[in-house]
Amino acid sequence: MLLFRPCVNSPYINTRLRIIVARPGARGDFLAGWLGTLPDSVDTLWRIDLVTGRSLGLMTCFKHLDNEPADSEALHRVLASRNYQLDPTAPFVFNMACHGYELEKKLADATQVEIVQITDNKNQDKINWEYTVKTWFSSDRQEHNLRDHEFGQADRTMPNTTDSQRAHAVKQFARSCARANVDQALPGLDVIKLDYNRLFVPGGSRLIERALRLNLGTRYHMLWNTQLYFADSHGTYTQFDHTWKPNNYLT
Repeated sequence: MLLFRPCVNSPYINTRLRIIVARPGARGDFLAGWLGTLPDSVDTLWRIDLVTGRSLGLMTCFKHLDNEPADSEALHRVLASRNYQLDPTAPFVFNMACHGYELEKKLADATQVEIVQITDNKNQDKINWEYTVKTWFSSDRQEHNLRDHEFGQADRTMPNTTDSQRAHAVKQFARSCARANVDQALPGLDVIKLDYNRLFVPGGSRLIERALRLNLGTRYHMLWNTQLYFADSHGTYTQFDHTWKPNNYLT
């Protein structure tokens, strides 16, 4: 029987759940977005911002799990906020992306979800560069991040903010993420780990196919390879009257 894939905007969904955990900048959204195109997945409307390489779509709609209080009902609250019900027997799986902060405390029953983590110990500079670019230079994120991360409650609308202030905010952010951006420990959880270096290369989708015991047609691997090209952030950006490059953006 042919089953029509639900979209993440459907009014009510019973779903299995796969959580993609990655540090900021390590392309968790990309992996979750691609998985969301597969035949047994909830459609998350994945696309890529061609300016920054940032993955866009509704695989991020539960990312606020990272900010939920660390108790066993956290995941249930987040799913219920969009009328989702976790059902391990459901025909479709929702692939959500988050950073995994205290994830082990937020699952009432970890056996009901599949957890995939992107790990890395070689690409810190590249990951931090993409974290900075995709957070600050995507047009739909600039105002949100400048308000929420740097300028606080006193001036939420930023009527008099200058490009110099914006550039300073980005530099402060970049310095802090360079110090603190590490893979999350997930004690006590059964985790499928995928190496960043082996994953984000042409043909890296074959690694996922084996790890998740999938059986995919050629076109899904072609889609991975095509989108991978667009996921790379450029080497230079001009933004806020400032030129940004990976080698000197912290200065």
